[in-house]
Amino acid sequence: MLKILVLTLGLVAQFSYAKEPIPSAWINAYHKTLTINGEYSYPLVRLQRKRARPVVLLHGLGGNPHHFIDLGTNLYKRGYDVWAFRWTSVNRSLDESGAQTVEELIDIVNRVTKKKVILVGHSLGGMVSKISLYGARKLPSGKWGIDHKSKERMAKRVLGFISIASPNGLGLSASDPIIKFLNFVPDYEIPLIRNLSHIINEGDVEKEMLSLEMMRFFRLTFGNLATNFFTKGLINLRNYERDSYSLSRIMKYGFSPLSKKAKAQFEHWINIEQITSIDEELDYTRIFFQEKNPVPFAYVAAGDDNIAFGEYVIDEAMKHNSPFLFLPRSGHLDTIIGKKVSKVGNFIDKFIKKISRK
Repeated sequence: MLKILVLTLGLVAQFSYAKEPIPSAWINAYHKTLTINGEYSYPLVRLQRKRARPVVLLHGLGGNPHHFIDLGTNLYKRGYDVWAFRWTSVNRSLDESGAQTVEELIDIVNRVTKKKVILVGHSLGGMVSKISLYGARKLPSGKWGIDHKSKERMAKRVLGFISIASPNGLGLSASDPIIKFLNFVPDYEIPLIRNLSHIINEGDVEKEMLSLEMMRFFRLTFGNLATNFFTKGLINLRNYERDSYSLSRIMKYGFSPLSKKAKAQFEHWINIEQITSIDEELDYTRIFFQEKNPVPFAYVAAGDDNIAFGEYVIDEAMKHNSPFLFLPRSGHLDTIIGKKVSKVGNFIDKFIKKISRK
């Protein structure tokens, strides 16, 4: 029986490899860790197109650049120079990540490409992007406030921003099961999560193909009920083709720990059921809704999202008269992986082209 199972998996794997368990564009991308001032290191996956518009992708809670295998590849095929960073690799609070990390990453891309950047943030990556764009900084007084010079500096470097399933503080409840689950995201490396960039750089990709096929096979055979139970609000299995490797890839390669300081601030937000600066001087929800967007914004909302509730994301977009894409029957991760990615990529492409003409 075991021999039959192995043989079946081998035959299915051979047939499926033509469907790219890992897209060739991702395998051929530039996988490296960038170090700033010999101190701060940021893992990067760059799908390079010289002279094209650079698009910077910032992942969500517990993620890494490989969260964007689907969306990053889609945007690359549309002609963009894609930069996907792991912004949580430096031990900073969420305030500091917005004030320092995002600005450092934008500066890197500006310096290399000599072009204004399109910034895309998913979930928590969208929140720290907005913190950065609105100019939230630690002031000379030691308190957190809006630094207008920083806000202007970012606006000179960023052409536009797309917020994908990014919470804005509305609907945040410490009693919500999904919030309780997210609170257990570790601040240490997870042994079972493979470093796909390392695998690619070592030339060991072929060894990964069978394991991805096995994960997909067992998900289709045994795992749909369990997946539906544990991931309600995160994914909707209807948004994935039977021969899709999207879920297998993100489960195996797409997660990284949150830094200790960022995790502490996230826990603080849950405890007070509000998103603020760590000293509570800045109410980010108020800023996101009441302050004028410093650059053109666009929003993506998911109808079944239990983290960034779709109706509240749309409320934020409408407050600013900004374009938005609503994805019904979709969870939090369906906005960046699976079948809905083509719609998201098309929406982003149209938004970029529109603001580029101005």
